[in-house]
Amino acid sequence: MNDPLLTKLQQLQSLDDVVRYMEQLELSGYQQAGQWDLAAICSHLEIWMRYCLDGFPPVSFPQSLIVFLLRNTVAPGMLRKAIETRSMPAGSPTLPETIPVNGQSPREALNRYRETVERF
Repeated sequence: MNDPLLTKLQQLQSLDDVVRYMEQLELSGYQQAGQWDLAAICSHLEIWMRYCLDGFPPVSFPQSLIVFLLRNTVAPGMLRKAIETRSMPAGSPTLPETIPVNGQSPREALNRYRETVERF
């Protein structure tokens, strides 16, 4: 099966390529495939990237135990699969703090993402 979106995603080689692609989507329009629009996706990625730069938020003991167990059991395989397929399955678990608020401005979310990519 020849999926044009997958073909395009495979051509993205850097974060700058991702930013340019998202800017192109914002200008030309796109067909939303899941529950998150472009602004939500930009926000989610920006939050996770900011964690790498500024540190992760404190979590409760039960959350830290779950993170420890995941990191040392299934997470390496999930990461390997995501890298190989260049995709994340819909509905993958994430921290509640990284779930974006609906109705954001795509331009503002994209600007925040671009600024964080530049910092990164």
